[in-house]
Amino acid sequence: MTPRRFVVIPIVLLLMLLSCNSIGLFAPTPTLAPTPTLPSTPTTSPTSSNTSTPTLTLTPTPSLTSSNTPTLTPSLTAIEPTVPAAYQTINVNEFGSYTVYWKRVLWENAINADVLTEDFELDEADYGKLSFPFLTGHGFILDGSECSGQILREANLLPSGNILHFRSWGSGLRFVFPDETEVSAFGFDYQPSEDWRLIINNIIIDLPEGRKGFIGIVFFGNDPSKFSLTSLKNVQGGLSVDNISYVKSTLP
Repeated sequence: MTPRRFVVIPIVLLLMLLSCNSIGLFAPTPTLAPTPTLPSTPTTSPTSSNTSTPTLTLTPTPSLTSSNTPTLTPSLTAIEPTVPAAYQTINVNEFGSYTVYWKRVLWENAINADVLTEDFELDEADYGKLSFPFLTGHGFILDGSECSGQILREANLLPSGNILHFRSWGSGLRFVFPDETEVSAFGFDYQPSEDWRLIINNIIIDLPEGRKGFIGIVFFGNDPSKFSLTSLKNVQGGLSVDNISYVKSTLP
């Protein structure tokens, strides 16, 4: 009986060890608790929100606020003057109720309106004297009791086709606009052989002897319907006139 007891004791001890080991082996199952590592998923949500917010900073509003329109303004103002200031000062004379231009381009820039022109191309050119009053092809009435005039085609005077060439004594040659229309601006090319005068209403403008030229006037009220050209010289080579351009007055 004694030897059997000793056999039982080891068996009991073996079973106890096995039970302890089994507890040690199955105890690690709590390591499955790493499922709480799911909180790592919240770390993905901030990254997605953070990556979306930078896209908002890519909006083009900052670039639009720095548009090029302000830089266009100085470039436009830089090209506005079509002629040098000194050139304009010499060739433009400003008065209270009118302005005189001695270059056609300056006059045309100032009026910026539809222009009608008498170029005498509808009148026959010859060396015969005109009988005054004379009605031109475009409706001007020329009248002068002490004038001698012709429609010529003479490039040495004005190289622009048919021209009016005349001499005047006394009150001069009067030009009446078609239908006695009042005009807010007019001008013409001319070639004087001596000193002449342009008379509009009570305005007198001297046209000195010299080279071919242009005179244009813009009125600011008291618009004329006619003008006169005269010379105080007893001996005259005459005055050549062409391309009488004008702008009809606008109704108030």
